[in-house]
Amino acid sequence: MPASSSCLEVPAASRAAAVWRRFFATVLAEPTRNVEDEIAEYLERHQYDLSPALRIELERRHMGA
Repeated sequence: MPASSSCLEVPAASRAAAVWRRFFATVLAEPTRNVEDEIAEYLERHQYDLSPALRIELERRHMGA
């Protein structure tokens, strides 16, 4: 017996629940780290290993961002 297209459709309430589940999973998920974050943390941890001129330039760029 062939299935009609109406039998294969997901009920609207079920689709809405799935959308909300994906939305909350995305919102509550931990943010992904990117390379820029890792570089910024590294420079912050090792700021006193850098030359004064480089520290000044990095601070100047950070204040402008």
